[in-house]
Amino acid sequence: MTARRRFGSIRKRESGRYQVRYPGPDGRQRTAPDTFARKSDADRYLSMVEAQMTRGEWIDPERARVTLGDYAERWIAQRPGLRPRTVALYQWLLGKHISPYLGGVELSRLDTPMIREWRARLLGNGVSETMAAKAYRLLRAVLMTAVNEDELLRKNPCRILGADQEKPAERPVLTLAQVLKLAELVDERYRALVLVTTFACLRWGEVSALQRQDVDADAGVVRVRQTFTEVRGVGMVLGPPKSRAGRRAVSVPAAILPALREHLAAFVDDTRKRWCSRLRPAGRSGAATSTRSSAGRRRSASSTCRVCTFTTYGTRATRSRRGRARALGN
Repeated sequence: MTARRRFGSIRKRESGRYQVRYPGPDGRQRTAPDTFARKSDADRYLSMVEAQMTRGEWIDPERARVTLGDYAERWIAQRPGLRPRTVALYQWLLGKHISPYLGGVELSRLDTPMIREWRARLLGNGVSETMAAKAYRLLRAVLMTAVNEDELLRKNPCRILGADQEKPAERPVLTLAQVLKLAELVDERYRALVLVTTFACLRWGEVSALQRQDVDADAGVVRVRQTFTEVRGVGMVLGPPKSRAGRRAVSVPAAILPALREHLAAFVDDTRKRWCSRLRPAGRSGAATSTRSSAGRRRSASSTCRVCTFTTYGTRATRSRRGRARALGN
């Protein structure tokens, strides 16, 4: 006579495969998500489930039956502190590179071979390694939350070595001589912008968001309080810096203070909230406007390049703070 099992039950279905049922910690009966070809496989599955419950590692498979697409959308919506541009990027990556392949798959069915095949299909369809790495990092972050916070998975299936790494081409860097030459050749409205951006080490979004109250030309200090961020389909959005460290006071080298003072006197009135960057002539309303979009930056750089012998858009005019100070004699 066959002994009764101590934990769970196994029955043979009409198809010849074996179905497993077992009680959860709450006493409610669960059915294994898959059937088994051999009874020994079903028995091994029950032993594994029992051991997980004993160690407190068991996860209810029914909770992990949510699809990856639905879970990832909620993850993006509920993630605290994401900047608008980051939200737009995550939504785009999810809709473009993740959901079409894996969006309908339940979390409980995701495994490393499936993730590896997904990445291989992205690369095979012409997606760059950089974009594939961004999509992979997003997917890994979503599933890490499913593991650590929501406890829907026992382990993260994103375990592909090197899949999170991207190697973008190094952008050309302007020399100090080129930066100073550029400042001489551009329209006088651009001169302080070029110098402050380079030698105060400010990002485009930071320098374009400066107001009169942020600039102390006497003390040689620029205060970064806010920044413009370009959001796909929305345009330029004004908000706080990306991190707490981004809100800072930056020392401006003494050698470029005369140019900064000239700019403030010629183009910025004493209103505290007046924008410092006037990169286009005033509009019909008479209000100063700024070229803050990427298209505007390309147009501005393109016109500048006809005067200069080197490209400004897509390059970096940044070096170490110590190297810039030495070049300026500070």
